[in-house]
Amino acid sequence: MFLVPFSIGFLTASGLGISNFWQYRNALASQRQESLAKIKSIVPYSEALFVLDQQLDALIQGLKARLELQNLRIKLLPSGMRKAAPANSC
Repeated sequence: MFLVPFSIGFLTASGLGISNFWQYRNALASQRQESLAKIKSIVPYSEALFVLDQQLDALIQGLKARLELQNLRIKLLPSGMRKAAPANSC
């Protein structure tokens, strides 16, 4: 008697959970692509600054790209696998 409503509720909750998980994964993939596009746009700008004899600005932009890439990699790792980077690492 109670089996049918329970089954319907369980299937509904399971379906919504799977749907939410799928949307979450798509959002993460979209965010990753956006971050990669940002990094890819910084690199040519840094190279152009270097060619224009603005080495300091080029270095700053290159370091920004590297920092963004490191942040992206940290976000992608599961929390149990993250390691604290040494203070003087390059």
